[in-house]
Amino acid sequence: MLYFQKVSELLRINIMDISIFLKHLGEIASSPFAFIGYIAVLASWIYVLTSQQRLKTISKIIKTLPEKDRTTIL
Repeated sequence: MLYFQKVSELLRINIMDISIFLKHLGEIASSPFAFIGYIAVLASWIYVLTSQQRLKTISKIIKTLPEKDRTTIL
């Protein structure tokens, strides 16, 4: 029990108040690094979407094969 009390105390100290974050969000968004971050997030999102679509297509193809042939493909 003592361990969990210490952990909860540490968490309380390190948690930033959300109002402070929201107050400075305008300053953060005006940074050139923020634009780079937005581009990185967009590129990551597009990569994940295309990967998911590719996996869905592959899984549809694998489902059409007989079970004994599926292991040779994988």
